[in-house]
Amino acid sequence: MKTLFTFILVLASVVYAAAQDKIFMLNGKIIECKVTEVGTEEIKYKVSTEADAAVYAVKKIDVKKIEFADGRVEKFSDELEDADLYSDNKKTAWKFDFLSPLYGSSIFSYERSIKPGFSLEGGLGIIGAGLDPDDIKPRGAFIRFGPRFMKTPDFRQGSLRYYHVLKGAYIQPLVTFGAFGADQTYYSYDPNTMLSKETTTRETTTYGSLMVVFGKQSVYSNVFLFDLYAGFGWGFNTTSTKNIPIGTNLEQYQTYRRTYGSLVGTDEMPLAGTLGVRIGFLTK
Repeated sequence: MKTLFTFILVLASVVYAAAQDKIFMLNGKIIECKVTEVGTEEIKYKVSTEADAAVYAVKKIDVKKIEFADGRVEKFSDELEDADLYSDNKKTAWKFDFLSPLYGSSIFSYERSIKPGFSLEGGLGIIGAGLDPDDIKPRGAFIRFGPRFMKTPDFRQGSLRYYHVLKGAYIQPLVTFGAFGADQTYYSYDPNTMLSKETTTRETTTYGSLMVVFGKQSVYSNVFLFDLYAGFGWGFNTTSTKNIPIGTNLEQYQTYRRTYGSLVGTDEMPLAGTLGVRIGFLTK
């Protein structure tokens, strides 16, 4: 009789254990219990079937999944990266660099959110579509592109999500390549006549840079945006001298040359920098 009772007790324990729910935590811990409530921020459970058993709770953001006794599985994703929470967000941005015409070009950009916290951006600059204070008549273009990584919160507490997938502080590796033709004035000395001569020709400048850009983008009413950015890095800048007149002191023409979309130094100082203000609108 005692053996039968022990067998029944063991069998009941096995059945109870098999019928338990399992909470899988993100830290690897597994809680065998009876889930009583799945709330918006907490999951409540009991570790005993007694009616007056204590009720425990864990934060929902710390739970990977629940395997219920009936075989049903409920998985939980990080709310910060849950794409379903941002289904109403417009995820494409069309932008114009507001200050770029003051520096001799017009810059247009396109940004597309790939997932919460990450987007891709590309831009086209039309060199010559702007002011020309040096009267060098530049004509050309440049492209720039790079991924954007949004800043995440420093700590987590309760439910957490971005206000908008394209809104917030960000860091961006940015690559730029450009080329343009412009007037170049050379000053040469003729030893025969002992006179100096001024010659203006067209030369081609090519340049490029790799920078790290820091910025803050604001979104208004899911329609308009404002993007303030600045960056620095390395670059190159080369201007041809194919039309240089005989007798010109070449060294004086190997100093800094104007570039567009980013400031790029010389071989002696190959630094690059950029800053600007973009305005734009959002579409689906």
